[in-house]
Amino acid sequence: MTLPPPRFRPFDQLPDGAVRGDGPVFISYRQSDGSEQAESMENLLRAAGLVVWRDRVDLRPGTTTDRLEQALTEGLSAAVLVVTPDIVDSEIVRERELPRLLQLDEDPAFSLCIANKIARPGTESKCDYDGPDRLLRLAPARTLADKKQANVLDPAGELEIVRDLLMHRIEQRRPAIRTEGRGLTMRVQSRPAPFAVDADDDDLHMRIKEATEGRLPSPEGLKLLRRTLPLTGDAVFAAGAKHVEISGGAHLSIGLALGAAMPETKIGNVAVLDIQNNVWDSTSSSNDSVTTELNVEALPVDGTQPNDTATKIAVFVTLTADPDRTAFERLVRESPERFAGVMIVSVPSSNRIDPREAGSLSQAVAQQVKRLSADHGRAEVHLAFHGPFPMAVLLGRYLNTLRTIAYEWDGDTVNGPRYRPAITLEPGVVGGPITEVFE
Repeated sequence: MTLPPPRFRPFDQLPDGAVRGDGPVFISYRQSDGSEQAESMENLLRAAGLVVWRDRVDLRPGTTTDRLEQALTEGLSAAVLVVTPDIVDSEIVRERELPRLLQLDEDPAFSLCIANKIARPGTESKCDYDGPDRLLRLAPARTLADKKQANVLDPAGELEIVRDLLMHRIEQRRPAIRTEGRGLTMRVQSRPAPFAVDADDDDLHMRIKEATEGRLPSPEGLKLLRRTLPLTGDAVFAAGAKHVEISGGAHLSIGLALGAAMPETKIGNVAVLDIQNNVWDSTSSSNDSVTTELNVEALPVDGTQPNDTATKIAVFVTLTADPDRTAFERLVRESPERFAGVMIVSVPSSNRIDPREAGSLSQAVAQQVKRLSADHGRAEVHLAFHGPFPMAVLLGRYLNTLRTIAYEWDGDTVNGPRYRPAITLEPGVVGGPITEVFE
C-alpha cells in the first residue's frame, strides 16, 4: 500500500523579520461560515488605524500554500484567528496558518487575538472557550483556552479586539515616539481600496470603507468610524506624543470628526500635511496673525421655529475664492424646520490660503460659529464646510463644545447640487464624537 504524498511540505524555521512592529494584522478564518465575521473585523481594524492582511484582497497569484507562507513569515505585527463551527473542516487553518501563528505568538512583539464565535450549549450569546482547541484538534491541550479570547457573538467582542490591537500597536511604537521626541503619525484615506502593502512607517493608517458609487462617503464606512474613533482617540492620547501629524486625505465630514476626536483640550498640537507636503499646524504663535480676512455674512431668516423644537443654526464655511452658494441656500430653503440663524463665513481673497495661517484661521472661524450658536442659546450647528481637508481637521478640534451636524456636498443629483447630512458630532458625550450617521 502506498500513501499519498503529504499535502503540505514541512515548516522551515521562522526567518528573521517574521515579526515586524509596523507589519499588517493577519486574519485567519474559514470561508464557508467565517467570511462575514472576518470582513467585519477587517473593516473595523482598518477604520481604527491598523493595516490588515486578508486573503480576499491580498493573496497574490500562485500556489495558495506558498503565498500564505510568504504572508506569515515576511513581517506581521499581529493576527486575528476567527473561530467558527466550520473551522473544524479547514486544513489550511489547522495545518498551516495556526501553527505559524502560534510560533509568531511566542515573540512578545506579536499579538494573537482569538475571535470566538462558538456558542456554549444552551445559549446564543455566550461562547464556549474550550471550543477552539476542540475544533482545531489541539485538545486535550488548552493551547487556545489559556489565551485571551473575545466573545464575538456579542458586537462588543469585536471592539475588544480592536482596542487590544490598537494598544499593542501603540506599545510597540511608544518607545521610539518618546525617545525620539517625535509626533505620532497617522495616514487617513476614505476613497482608494486598501491593501496590506499600505503598511509603512506611519504609526496608524486609517482606511475608511469606501462607497461603491457616487462622491459621498459610505454610510457603512461612517458607522465603522463611529465605533472605532473613540478607541483611536484614546490610543493617540496613550502614545504620549508631543504632537500628532496627519497625512493623506478623506471626505470633509471625516476630517471634522477626526479633529473632534483630538480636541485642543486632549491633544496639544495637531499638524496636517497636504498632498504637496505643506504643513497646516494647529498651533498659532504671536507672529502668526490672520492676514486672510474673514467675511462674515448673516442671511435673513424667514419665520420662526416652533417652541417645541431645538434651536438650530446653519453655517456655510467656505475657504475658497468665488464660492458657489447655491447648494447651501437650497439647504436653508428646503429645511423642514426653520433655522434661528444663518451665516456664511468666507475668505475674500482670490489667493490660496497660506498654510502658515492655519492655526489662527481655524480658531477665528470656530469663534464665529460658536458666537452664533451662543447667541441662540447654544444652538445646534448645521455645518456645510467647503475648503482644504487640513482645515476641516483643525476646525473640528475647536467645535468640541457644540452639537454639530456635518454635511457633504453632493453634485450627482438630477436636480442640481445639494448638501446632505453625513454625521452628528457631539465630542463631549459618551460614545462620541460621532453620535449619528445619516443614510
